Amino acid sequence: MPKLTIRDTGPLLDGDYELAMPPYTQKEWHQIKSRTGLRPLDLEDAWQSGDPDVMAAFAWVSATRAGKEPNMAWNALGELDVFTSLTFDFGEEEEEEPVPLEPTTPTDTEPASEPEPDDSTGNSGATTNGPSESLVSDPRAIGILP
Repeated sequence: MPKLTIRDTGPLLDGDYELAMPPYTQKEWHQIKSRTGLRPLDLEDAWQSGDPDVMAAFAWVSATRAGKEPNMAWNALGELDVFTSLTFDFGEEEEEEPVPLEPTTPTDTEPASEPEPDDSTGNSGATTNGPSESLVSDPRAIGILP
């Protein structure tokens, strides 16, 4: 689970928190939009650009989910330099073991595979119901947060 560390507020907010990830409640979305001026689909670009309001908003959600009083949390976060007082830790990504490459040409011990039949219609046989779309209600599906 991603973590957040808040420093420089003294006993008000200093400490480690679980970083609140979507889905957010309507109240949380409203506060994020009110404080940042951004709608859910705009947050990813703002986060990637290092928007300090977005950083403070995510810290606010994390602190209030941990039981901190909402107005006190906003006021305390508003007094911080978010770039030095907030640390977002998404953990180290696990490295996958490399998969050994298999021969691309048949060997003496492997029979050659039959070629796929040529479909002159250009139809692969796959059927779809149209383009796949992510639900807007799940911001993780559209990459708002890493």
